[in-house]
Amino acid sequence: MPRFFVSGPLGFEQKLIEELQSVWFLLADLDGLPTRAGFPEMTVIEGGVEFDTELHLGLQLNFFSKQAYRVLLRVAHFPARFYDQLEKQLAQINWAGYLKPESSVGFKVSFAKSRLNNEKNLIEACQNVFKKKGFNFSEEPEQTLFIRITRDHAEISIDSSGEHLHRRGYRLQQGEAPIRENLAALLWSFMPEMAGPNDLIFDPFCGSGTLLFEYLLKAQPNFSRPYAFLSWPNCPAIMKSATFNKNFRWIDTSDVAPQLLGSDMSADVLKKAQANWELVQKHYGLKSRLHWLESRCAQVKLDGAIVQQPGGTLFVVANPPYGERLDDRGAMEDLNIFLKQNGSGFQQVHVLVLQPLGRVPEFENVSLKDKIPFSNQGLKLNLLHYLKKRNIKIESHMDKKIEIGS
Repeated sequence: MPRFFVSGPLGFEQKLIEELQSVWFLLADLDGLPTRAGFPEMTVIEGGVEFDTELHLGLQLNFFSKQAYRVLLRVAHFPARFYDQLEKQLAQINWAGYLKPESSVGFKVSFAKSRLNNEKNLIEACQNVFKKKGFNFSEEPEQTLFIRITRDHAEISIDSSGEHLHRRGYRLQQGEAPIRENLAALLWSFMPEMAGPNDLIFDPFCGSGTLLFEYLLKAQPNFSRPYAFLSWPNCPAIMKSATFNKNFRWIDTSDVAPQLLGSDMSADVLKKAQANWELVQKHYGLKSRLHWLESRCAQVKLDGAIVQQPGGTLFVVANPPYGERLDDRGAMEDLNIFLKQNGSGFQQVHVLVLQPLGRVPEFENVSLKDKIPFSNQGLKLNLLHYLKKRNIKIESHMDKKIEIGS
């Protein structure tokens, strides 16, 4: 049975498993019906998870996973102590199932504790093999092979995703310091409750809208962008069909229950958010009660014109400016004013906010519940979770070393 490796944010492998499990029974079997295959046993490997499943199921995770970086298919595993040994084994793999004769090929190599430990030489060895088979090479290849050599053993994988999976296809316009889509999706996994019709989701520093869009796109398949596996000769024919997406009619794309609101001080940035929202609706067929306000969040007052059914739960998720890329003067003070003015109108309040390590702002009517440090593309941050004030136990994850990279 084929073996897959799904890569994701380092340190959040369990969150990735939870997400894959949540979408598993949305996948389709080759007869067009929801899969009857059980959720596979997952093995955590640093930076991702590995598992065995049918080819058509593993490939569909490209459509559904919002936290994943890439979906790799394991092709071969063999000893590799010498370059000629590596070349011989690579040449013996039947590449006809994955590569068309006219395909351009690229290589990503890595190594650890091995005799073969020179990136340039490893790439040259790979090119020697595929040059003899008539393939071309490109800096932007159609197909990419991942060669990892650990303790003199080579693991050969082919990338089924192509372009990085955080590129959903809707964010053609963005602000000055956007949050990557994978990270935005990950943040939502820390919310302990599901939003309902009386609830409001609010992004007080919404920028080009990524956090709000990623809430809406949970469990929604993305058929609007290309994937490398669709050009594989052994890709199941049904998956190449222009009507394959109609096999997912059981997925509900009707109005999302909660109301959503994004505010930003910049009219230009909000225009970008609205343009992106049009693409989200086009690509995913979604509709929602989503509103935009040109305003500092301190000046936002929730009333009947914005919140039609107040009194439920207020979810605030924010990636504010925090001084590394943008001016952060007054951002947390503004958020505190917003919470003071509006928090009492809700039975419960959740606040998730990103802040630099060492900076833990205090708010008058919510208390810190959880603090999760990680690194986002070199920026050392905390993900802070606050709850409406009550006697709660503060959880800390300071012993974790978490890296979110590309």
